Amino acid sequence: MKKLVKLLLITMFCAFSMAAYAADKAEVLEALDGAWYNPDGSYAFKIDAKDSSIEEGKIVDIKHAISDDTIYTEATWVIEGEGQQVEVRTAADRIGDTMLICFLGTDSFQNTEKIDYPESVAGVYIGMTRDQVKEKLGTPSNSTMEVPYVIERDGVEYKSIANLIRDEYKEKKMEIDYLYDRVFGIYVEKSSAEKLDKSGLTAVNSAEEFVKAYDVNTGGARYMSDENGTILPIDDDQFIWVGKTSKGEEAIYLSRHAVD
Repeated sequence: MKKLVKLLLITMFCAFSMAAYAADKAEVLEALDGAWYNPDGSYAFKIDAKDSSIEEGKIVDIKHAISDDTIYTEATWVIEGEGQQVEVRTAADRIGDTMLICFLGTDSFQNTEKIDYPESVAGVYIGMTRDQVKEKLGTPSNSTMEVPYVIERDGVEYKSIANLIRDEYKEKKMEIDYLYDRVFGIYVEKSSAEKLDKSGLTAVNSAEEFVKAYDVNTGGARYMSDENGTILPIDDDQFIWVGKTSKGEEAIYLSRHAVD
């Protein structure tokens, strides 16, 4: 499973490819302009691209950006307020039609009150925060976090705020993967009692049944199948992997899909 996740992270998962991060501050803020909400849908703050403001502060610079072909899309925001400046490492992401901002790797916000999602497991869907998942599933049996990725930009070296976390729920035979405090992957073993909420399918079902249930175009470039399993795109940026792990165990993995 670990090998599979590494493959997905490198080749399939795509954070919001914020081309503006490679351009200038004005383009970044224009892309993020408007109201932002807490994960529960309540209003949090507003970004105004016209005057480079974020609530009571002013964004005076965006620097040390990274938005290449990795899963990381980060930059340092220099925010001025009450005569002082602070530097905040910030990540940008996108899930479907919803944009996300994460500050310091822990506080994340969205620009829609709700996140639309094509599928979920046990009420857990791509884009939920870790706290929201814990409200659904309880405290995980075990948690691990990858060593922060070290990034060097403009002569500055720093640790990524991605916080790649995996929470294991042994009784449910599920594992939840997080990036920037949001779910990006849900792993379910064959022996789990949990099913995909909308289709009702599990790892027991065949790839052909998944294709039919989600009306997958098997001739599309994003559909891939080999002896280890099948990757099925179920919407523009989410997919389901169904197959066998390196231990020969059947499983499904609902996750993010690369966005063209």
